Amino acid sequence: MPVAYDMALTADGDLPLQPGLVSGVELVAQRVAFALRLHRGEYLLDTRKGLPWLDWMQTRPAPLDTMDAAIKATILGVPGVLSIVEYTRTQGDTDDAWSITARILTSDEEEFTAAITRTAGGVPYVLASGGVRSIA
Repeated sequence: MPVAYDMALTADGDLPLQPGLVSGVELVAQRVAFALRLHRGEYLLDTRKGLPWLDWMQTRPAPLDTMDAAIKATILGVPGVLSIVEYTRTQGDTDDAWSITARILTSDEEEFTAAITRTAGGVPYVLASGGVRSIA
């Protein structure tokens, strides 16, 4: 089976000064982070892609069950993702502060963690990395 490669991005999703390639679990983690950061309507070739973050942030209280379902579907739709091993949502001190953590299993039987955090009045921040280990 051919190995997939992609350009390595920084933690913020930008191109680094020193270009590089990623593959394996790092590639899948990068793709998950990109998919979760994409706002609905932002991708010009298909404006249906992405999550409706702005709509969710303007709704009080935030529709957390709807968000959970859409986030899980987005993660599972990324090539290379086999399943979500664990998914937890923690409510913050206010209605608009929360964090979500997902442990994700890749088709190569490796795990990584994706985390989305929103502070009160802030915008969600996505991080997909850490805890990479083989479970085979």
